[in-house]
Amino acid sequence: PEPYPCPAPEDAHGDGFNHVYRIDFGPRKPSNKRLTGVLTPYLGNLTEARQYYLHVNKFSGGIPPELGRLRKMQRLLLRDNLLTGTLPPEIAAIDGMKDLYFDVNSLEGAIPDAWCDLVERPSSILNVIQPSNNPYLCGEVPRCLWGKWLNEAHVVGTYLIYSDEDS
Repeated sequence: PEPYPCPAPEDAHGDGFNHVYRIDFGPRKPSNKRLTGVLTPYLGNLTEARQYYLHVNKFSGGIPPELGRLRKMQRLLLRDNLLTGTLPPEIAAIDGMKDLYFDVNSLEGAIPDAWCDLVERPSSILNVIQPSNNPYLCGEVPRCLWGKWLNEAHVVGTYLIYSDEDS
């Protein structure tokens, strides 16, 4: 018989798993919140990944800044977990981001100004940023994100504000 074609598990932190395009740990029923623990920084090593469905679980801790290495990421669903900490500015480095959901968590602070890169680069294909129901998110939303990508409905349950006044 042929040897198993996948790399050994101890190679998970190296280049051996770069062929992974989608990780789907989202439950089929919202009542099945089954995964716990912190999101490992090693998720940022899967550089060919396009979709992470990590929603509706019990992941805790922060969003790893290493996710910013996922230049081809298109959908990052972190909604409805127990995530805390600030939003990493490194996410702005993701070139192909279409959908970014991190609602229904306990994230804090402001949306980084660096995230303007998600919409201002010529290759931008961003559809939505969804921060709602993070009661510790606060501060002014970067102007570049307001309107098409973020609106009043997206900031419900936060202390994020938008000001159209010039500074």
